[in-house]
Formats: sequence, structure tokens, C-alpha cells
Amino acid sequence: MTESGIAIMRQALGARNRKMNLAGMARDLGVASTSLEAFATGDAKLAPGVLVKLAERIWNGHLKYDVATDAMQSANTRKAVPVDTDCVWIK
Repeated sequence: MTESGIAIMRQALGARNRKMNLAGMARDLGVASTSLEAFATGDAKLAPGVLVKLAERIWNGHLKYDVATDAMQSANTRKAVPVDTDCVWIK
């Protein structure tokens, strides 16, 4: 069973809330720290724009939140590069 993006962010935010103060993160996101703490416990909702910024902040840009599907997606959009197996120095 796949968890929703919001549930994943709540778990990550709850873990951070136990280890550090969320006031700085809330200030950077433009919301009150009480709103962020209430979101982490499931008592409040955040605007879609704030959720996108929150996911970027928590996972340092490696994951992004897709509002339409309520899912986390990899931010890596580069195509895979094949490894060259034709080594000149081996021949």
C-alpha cells in the first residue's frame, strides 16, 4: 500500500519536530510554527504551494510533491547515461 505524499511529509516533519524547533522552517515557508506543528500531528491542512515548498525543504530538492496526485516524485529528470564498455586501453 502506497502512502500519500501528505502522510509522508507529516511523518518526516513529526520526526524533525522531535529533534529541532520548526520555527525557522515555518518562517522560511511563510506559515506560523503552530500551523506547521498542527500539520505534523494531523490537526491542520496546509496550502498546496506550502506543501510543495515543504517537500523541497525536507528532502533538499531530491523529492518533489505533486499536488494533483498527492504523491512524492523524484526530482531527478535526467536520462540515464549508459556506461561505455569499449575501453581503448584494454585492447
